[in-house]
Amino acid sequence: MAVNASARFDVVDAYCTEAETLAREVGEVSMEMWASGTRSLGLYYHKRYLEADDAAAAGVALAPDNAQAIRLLSSTAAPVRWPASATAVGSSRPSGRPSSCPSGNPRSPTD
Repeated sequence: MAVNASARFDVVDAYCTEAETLAREVGEVSMEMWASGTRSLGLYYHKRYLEADDAAAAGVALAPDNAQAIRLLSSTAAPVRWPASATAVGSSRPSGRPSSCPSGNPRSPTD
């Protein structure tokens, strides 16, 4: 699978972009959400934790009541997996979205 821990992120991104494009072309929201989750996983493997969270949240935003949303929500709701030393280079966190990260993680509850 393209998103395994050893894959380069450009490969992960290429697969996800193609899947998203095809899903949009045929109007398949579930597939587009799946691609968002796959991109989130690839970002997570590359220690790009905040971007991974954002990718999962973007997928949920497509159709919050869709069955795929639970998989994406489990990605955004699991910050306790993040190592305390995690940082996101060049990543900015939009304000207004609450965080449930324990202290010591890259986001604080006041994000």
